[in-house]
Amino acid sequence: MGSFFNPGNEGYRQMLASSTYVDKSGVISLLNPRIGVTDSKYVCVSRARRFGKTWTADMLAAYYSRGCDSQALFGGQQIAKDPGFAAHLNAHDVVHLNIAYFYRLEKGNIEKALENLTEKVVSEIAAWYPDLIFGHKSELSASLMELSAHTKVQIVFIIDEWDHILRDTASPTAHKAYIEFLNQLLRDQAYVGLCYMTGILPIKKYKGQSSIGFFKEYSMLQPKQFAPFMGFTDTDVHALCDKHGKSYELMKSNYDGYRMGTEAAVYCPLSVASAIQEGDYAGYWGRTDTFESLSGLISRNFGGLRDDVVRLLSGERVAIDTFGYQNDLNDVANRDDVFTALAHMGYLGFSGTGESAGEVFIPNWEVAKQYQTAVSRIGTPRVSQLIAQSEKLLKATWEKDGGFVAAHLDEAHALETSVLRYHDENSLACTIDIAYYAAKEYYATFRELPTGKGFADVAFLPRGGYPGKPAMLVELKWHKKATSAIDQIKNKRYPQHIADLNPGETLLLVGINYDKKTKKHTCLIEELRT
Repeated sequence: MGSFFNPGNEGYRQMLASSTYVDKSGVISLLNPRIGVTDSKYVCVSRARRFGKTWTADMLAAYYSRGCDSQALFGGQQIAKDPGFAAHLNAHDVVHLNIAYFYRLEKGNIEKALENLTEKVVSEIAAWYPDLIFGHKSELSASLMELSAHTKVQIVFIIDEWDHILRDTASPTAHKAYIEFLNQLLRDQAYVGLCYMTGILPIKKYKGQSSIGFFKEYSMLQPKQFAPFMGFTDTDVHALCDKHGKSYELMKSNYDGYRMGTEAAVYCPLSVASAIQEGDYAGYWGRTDTFESLSGLISRNFGGLRDDVVRLLSGERVAIDTFGYQNDLNDVANRDDVFTALAHMGYLGFSGTGESAGEVFIPNWEVAKQYQTAVSRIGTPRVSQLIAQSEKLLKATWEKDGGFVAAHLDEAHALETSVLRYHDENSLACTIDIAYYAAKEYYATFRELPTGKGFADVAFLPRGGYPGKPAMLVELKWHKKATSAIDQIKNKRYPQHIADLNPGETLLLVGINYDKKTKKHTCLIEELRT
């Protein structure tokens, strides 16, 4: 058993031991039919950090590698029901590489990293097959060719963090050396039975052409049949919440939001697992990464990009065209490139029907918090002002000061009227979202919350870490009266539904009306005990 050639199954064994393990072995049923098929055996699946890339890579290594016996580990998993399960279980020589590991080991020296990689893999092959004499120990492709000729078995390649070098350095020389290495190792090589490659960004394009265009690509934007394996699905999260006695509604409010292919809801696995293990619906995904990429990209105010960020923060969606993006963080030319890059990195959700056009949106509270931090750092005055004042608005709501709330909404409306299309109740809801931005720290926010007899416009339910905060129901009216908003809340018995979700706590009923003639808001706030 080696580390890079025919590795063991310890990584997958540890995954199975986790209380938040979710069976994603079904992805193997998408890969087995591709083995040895020239036009489909090269697969690149890119997705954001902490969405399970390395977990999948470890699982595939445990399944395909001759370096272990994984029958007992996979026996009770989804893949065991697949007709092709036994044919490929621990039946292949496997080369399992983490490119980031070698690159960091050599402190960013690409030549030394590739030399070290080659040396370690060839030496492990030699230890596994001591009777096989290699004539080209310095050339990995030549050694693998000799190996395959000897064993008559095609090799499975699993390459994790494949794009790390391209993201870490802008050096054309380093990029060229790395791409040439991959081409020599993989392109048109008969010894390749399957290559599963994963990273954050899709394969870089050069003048409209892919640098390694023989791969079939699947991404956060175009996952196709790999969508259920890009993260945790709604079904996965439901099952985990039931198993651990957690609130599915709060889990969904905090971490849902990504839309991939046919999956109506996809969650970051790290966030859901951490919330269950820590017992707190906090922000976890943002702790794993810096804000440099996010703030650096949105600071480039391409074509009114900052106004689009305001729309995103207010809950709107922004249309983009993803076709021109070169899949390179060092080559961002316009607002569409910025938003496409952010969607690949998980900072935006994406919804599209075609190959290039679609809409982006901020998927959930976790990600919205990162935008708040980025906006404050790069200094977008209008948004920063609204966010700074939102703490005062929230405090005034707790104190039932409807006059202050109405005055603040007047100011928010005036400040953002050029950005938010303020013509109906939905637009009013967008202004409410950004005006109450500070509430996201303390509350899980629900738009159009089902209540049995209707839908509450905006509901704020206290997060687990903030006991004692009052729940809030906000009802919006357009050119009517704030009192009619309060009456609707009571008549449709919205408070009873909130009492079921948040028993024994104070509930604030917040009625807000906007008069389009005077362009003024009115607000009435009442307190109930649930």
